[in-house]
Amino acid sequence: MRRPQASIMQSASMPQPVRFRQAQAGCATDCSTRPFNPTHNKVIMADHADAVRHVPDNQGFHMSTTPDQTEDGGFIKTPKQLFTVVALLIVGVVAVFLAINIIVPPASSGDAHNPEAVESRIAPVARLVLVPTESERVLKTGEEVYKSTCSSCHAAGVSGAPIFGNVDAWQPFIATGFEEMLNVALHGKNAMPAKGGNPTLSDYEVARAVVYIANNSGASFEEPAAPEAAAD
Repeated sequence: MRRPQASIMQSASMPQPVRFRQAQAGCATDCSTRPFNPTHNKVIMADHADAVRHVPDNQGFHMSTTPDQTEDGGFIKTPKQLFTVVALLIVGVVAVFLAINIIVPPASSGDAHNPEAVESRIAPVARLVLVPTESERVLKTGEEVYKSTCSSCHAAGVSGAPIFGNVDAWQPFIATGFEEMLNVALHGKNAMPAKGGNPTLSDYEVARAVVYIANNSGASFEEPAAPEAAAD
């Protein structure tokens, strides 16, 4: 009677196989009655990991054994490229600024609204100027011609010109007579240009200036007749 009891106790103390409730692919019924198989379980886990790793991106999953990599579609990928782009932008802005200032120079605030400056900007390239004829314009007197043209040299004796009112300096020229002095004044001599450098003067106006200068320097020439009186 002792032997059966020992057998029962030994049977009760022995470890019993552990059973797991594990759902396996393709198992429509309860698979908890199947014994645990480590090799089979590893295969299932490997298949599960491989399936998760290949889930399409459009389902919101992405698993990879490689480190995360950020895909950048831009052309600036390094600090050197960024510096090059910024430098090119600065050079472009400076070039445009210089070109604008060269083509259209900025006007000063004081001259921007000056009537003469405005007229010069809107004036055409060429314009017609009507010059009055000899009979239409008012002829200048000898004094007016001297002050506007002759005084630039004869008031200070520039280039050896005899000074206005100096009798001793003008005496040799007065001695040659009015006609000779008028010829020199009309055509020029040495440093003196023709008509004193003012070609708009008429011969009559130059003659008036010669008489005015000579008579104020010791001569006593008569005033030449006006062109209309000479024609009569």
